[in-house]
Amino acid sequence: MKRVGKRGEGKFERISWDEAIRIVGDQLKYTIDTYGNQAIYYNYGSGSTGYNMAGRSSCHRFLSVIGGYLDFYNTYSTAQIRFALPYTYGTGYAGTHRSLSREIGNARLCVFFGYNPSELRMSGGSETYQFSEWRRRNNVRTIIVDPRYTDSMLGKEDEWIPIRPGTDAALVNAIAYVLIQENLVRPGIP
Repeated sequence: MKRVGKRGEGKFERISWDEAIRIVGDQLKYTIDTYGNQAIYYNYGSGSTGYNMAGRSSCHRFLSVIGGYLDFYNTYSTAQIRFALPYTYGTGYAGTHRSLSREIGNARLCVFFGYNPSELRMSGGSETYQFSEWRRRNNVRTIIVDPRYTDSMLGKEDEWIPIRPGTDAALVNAIAYVLIQENLVRPGIP
């Protein structure tokens, strides 16, 4: 599909694969000729996207053959997970030997920041069911911070905070400030 209206209008027309390949090729050539290969960025993908596109895929090989590209360093998701796990659970994946989501059953409060397992997780169906069961059995208070009212909620949350997109960092900074100012952070966590 090719956009024919203004961005966001939702107006598209069907085009052939040959035309789509020509358009992408022309734009790629223009970008390299105008800005150099450093202007070509190969975006990281996790989950099924990462499975299909990560490593030495045909796209990586193609971009290397035409002069190179800007690659990613580390990841935008697992890098944060690996760093935050010791502060949250006291250990990383290797030492837990169990699903981290199972810990929700031991919590009194669960806050999901933009986490929508019903739509985002490859195992969304079973994980969503597990969350509902732990919440019901253990009376875990659940707050969901997300701009959208997602399928993961559907009345299962205690509170929904419909944050404006792009303001999540400000909210997290404000929460951290209050926790520190009110001396609610436990010292000595590794």
